[in-house]
Amino acid sequence: MNIREWFGFDKEYDSKQDINMCIDELLELYVNAIKKYFSIYDAPDFRSIQNIDRAKLSVGESMFIEWLTEKGFPYLKKLVALKLPNNELLISKIEYEKYILEEEMDFEYPDDVRSSLIGIVNNMPEYIGAVTEISATVNLNSVINPVVQRVSLRDALDTVVAVTTQYKVGSTCCSISNYQEPALHVGSLFYFWRL
Repeated sequence: MNIREWFGFDKEYDSKQDINMCIDELLELYVNAIKKYFSIYDAPDFRSIQNIDRAKLSVGESMFIEWLTEKGFPYLKKLVALKLPNNELLISKIEYEKYILEEEMDFEYPDDVRSSLIGIVNNMPEYIGAVTEISATVNLNSVINPVVQRVSLRDALDTVVAVTTQYKVGSTCCSISNYQEPALHVGSLFYFWRL
């Protein structure tokens, strides 16, 4: 069985793409940790974990099942359906989360395993958001044409350099930044400008 099926995802995806292989490995580890944590090694899907008899669990375990039901599993169900960019930064962050969880898999401290599982669900949206934001910026830069509109130099008592940057989208010009640097710092601007 494909690990994504454990979360109810039965659609096709490119399982050979690096990002998908990395996500699948993380999910495999995640599921194995949950099964081991609750000692239910034959759980066919996430619903069997949700339906554990909570009367037999400690307060912490019961609260963890509640968290998994309300936040953990719903997010992981969304994660398995996402088409993520094959981004090295995202892959490295996922690899780091895998490493942390793998180190806890000896279950010497079950609370640490639980913390790692919660941390993965809490951290992944931030990781994915940062990468998709970068991707959107790259796509936007391929559509717009940056133009330096104005550079003005003034005396040492006033602002030395003022740069207004304007982006042109189609026939519309949009001013997006005004950069001014005082006389004491103007050297750094000219240093980078020459590069």
